[in-house]
Amino acid sequence: MDHLSAARVVLRYMKRTSPLGICYQTDGELQSSCDADFAADADTRRSTSGLVFIYNGGAVVWGSKVQPTVTAATTEAEYIASAVAQKEAVWLRQLCGFLTGRMLPVTIRCDDQSALAMTLNPLSSARAKHSDICHHFVRERVFYGTLEVAYVATAAQTADALTKPLGTVGFLKCVAGMGMDDKNAVQVAPVEEC
Repeated sequence: MDHLSAARVVLRYMKRTSPLGICYQTDGELQSSCDADFAADADTRRSTSGLVFIYNGGAVVWGSKVQPTVTAATTEAEYIASAVAQKEAVWLRQLCGFLTGRMLPVTIRCDDQSALAMTLNPLSSARAKHSDICHHFVRERVFYGTLEVAYVATAAQTADALTKPLGTVGFLKCVAGMGMDDKNAVQVAPVEEC
């Protein structure tokens, strides 16, 4: 019954958001937000990672996925979500560099200050030792300057819509942050019309 109820929520969401589309601008930098919902999966107690990349004012990559392992703390779940976003950012940075000729660092916005501290601090504490080594990829990219991390308040977190159910106001705030427009579908026509 729980899964049937969740399916109805998804169908209602799809029906109500069908008129939304993405509206791009003529210029802009690559931005990103990532978030995690700690132990959100009621069946496995795994956390959910969400990420969104915005380029020229509109979302170009977004995703939501249950994490492959059970995490012991919110910080660890956010750190794993950050690592997933950083890996995607490396690829998108190279693509944008190829298209524009500029290789600028990509800033990932995260709403967990402890996860940011783990990213920026090369020293590992005994409490964070259980974090998987593959997630320390983030630290290395920040150290080399190809990626940056920044704090964003939870209320301004664009990726929230991809990790947890939100009320109408919160959802519309996230949609606006992704460059979505309810006037028409994805714009491929001249950008000035947006």
